[in-house]
Amino acid sequence: MSVDTVARASEIAGPRWGASALVRSEALKLWSLRAPRVVVLFMFLVPVVLAVIRVLPVPLFTDSAPARDAAPILFESIALGALPVAFFAAILGIISMSSEYTDDVLAGSLTAVPRRSLLLLAKAIPATALAGVITVVGSSAAAWIAAVTLESRGYLTAPWGDTVVVILSVAGGGALFTIVGISAAALVRTAVTAVLIVLGVVFLLPRLLMVVAGDVGLRVAGWLPAAALQALTTHPPAQAIALDGTVTSTLSPGEGLIALVIVAVILLGVSLLVFLRRRVHRVIASGGTRWAHPSRRHARRRLPGATFGGVLRSEALKALTMPAVRWLLALSWVVNVWLAYRWAAASTPEEHFPAPMVPGDLELVTFDQTYWSITAGLALSHFLIAGVGAVIMTSDFSTGNIRPALAAVPSRGRLILAKVVVAVGASLAVAITSLVVAAPLVTETLQRQGYTPSLFAPILFISIAKGCIALGLTAAIGSGLGILVRSAAGTLLTVASVFFVFPYLLAWLQEPTKGTPFVWFANISQLFPDPVEAAHSHAANEYYVVLDVENRLHFWPEHDMPMLVLWAVGTVLIGWLTFRRRGV
Repeated sequence: MSVDTVARASEIAGPRWGASALVRSEALKLWSLRAPRVVVLFMFLVPVVLAVIRVLPVPLFTDSAPARDAAPILFESIALGALPVAFFAAILGIISMSSEYTDDVLAGSLTAVPRRSLLLLAKAIPATALAGVITVVGSSAAAWIAAVTLESRGYLTAPWGDTVVVILSVAGGGALFTIVGISAAALVRTAVTAVLIVLGVVFLLPRLLMVVAGDVGLRVAGWLPAAALQALTTHPPAQAIALDGTVTSTLSPGEGLIALVIVAVILLGVSLLVFLRRRVHRVIASGGTRWAHPSRRHARRRLPGATFGGVLRSEALKALTMPAVRWLLALSWVVNVWLAYRWAAASTPEEHFPAPMVPGDLELVTFDQTYWSITAGLALSHFLIAGVGAVIMTSDFSTGNIRPALAAVPSRGRLILAKVVVAVGASLAVAITSLVVAAPLVTETLQRQGYTPSLFAPILFISIAKGCIALGLTAAIGSGLGILVRSAAGTLLTVASVFFVFPYLLAWLQEPTKGTPFVWFANISQLFPDPVEAAHSHAANEYYVVLDVENRLHFWPEHDMPMLVLWAVGTVLIGWLTFRRRGV
């Protein structure tokens, strides 16, 4: 953002203009950035595309059709876009708040608007309003397309009054998620950490609670933002749309709204208290410069004329000095060990096979429980490891050090390869040590639960090896996406879309599109990388179907690992080819 823009915004925001002028100023500042415009475009397109995919496979109505009432299909077409739109809305809120830190203009804004509470609210209002309006427009377009398609095929749709309620539910969820994003960015200052917080609360925390806290965790997870949004946007007779591994909420739409409002208000209040007490403008004025120069000095001292080994050492030192990288690696290590123990202690053989068990049942369930326990932590740690690759790869772009780095290492391929090797090497070190530590802990815990594992069983070593390989490849995917996106926050958003949002939404569409040509579009869900499934194993006598009679594709660990390799090699190669031709 230019100095003139900040000056104009500061002038408008003066005491003479009042709160309304300040809100208009913040709205102009938000829309002047490129990233919000891209996010808004996706917020409009995603619900429309998902609605089209949902209704196109619906056949013409005939007397043999089970029902003529298409209200469930219409409501599902609208609600399908609720979660991705809410996630994009949270990103919009993060951009709105974190841009002040990124562009180093917060000191000027606070000079013009000394009341920090007013500044924070002025940022929240236009971002929330923009998210709500664009969600209404996109969901309305999706509802209109779905209704016209269904009526043209002879079905009866719901009254427009009921449809409007569903649209407003999706828009309300998006607006409240915008507040969550703004609050996260105000708490932690950086867009990367704010994105990690939002992703953790939406995708990772429910899984963690289900594994760690059992039934209590299930009840608590039902009130978290993802489950509350699902409840808010699920209106009978439509089915609830839940991601794999998350909780299907039992709340009513009204209770879901209350839960989201409570979370948004609490986060906004906490962020306001933190924002009021921080000496933000002084940190930005001095700290930003202090962070940037050491990297340049290290680059000048170590990189010129260095061999690949020298470049590798330099990149390793830079990576290990980043707090985000250290935190992500430490959390991954803890998650791998802790969840392995919790999964091993979560069940007994009798819960899998009712007594009396025939010979071989105990060995079979021990085999399954061993690899499930060893790789249980990957359900959370694979996203953290992808974040490691993203942060390492985009650090030079974020700090502005990419030009000095390329001046010292003109070979872009060598620089990219060094960063990928560092990311993969650090991830492998964490994966190997954590899974090796978890192995005896899992073995002892399973024995106490009544299983018959052995510390020298082949499945134990196979699970450790596959888990390490899967996490190493995941770090490479995060690195490759980082080369393409160049922004750490944008890369984390892309990682979440690749690993969580679109695979699960498309997999959900396999059921309504089965037996039609459109199922092949839903089958794309199987082509996304899945490190958790890639680390699993199957018994030698286990039978599975890859393509069923209704043309639904189901990949298994034997296919997921090669797909993970293709994604790792492909993203890094495409990123390198793109980086060779793009300016910096």
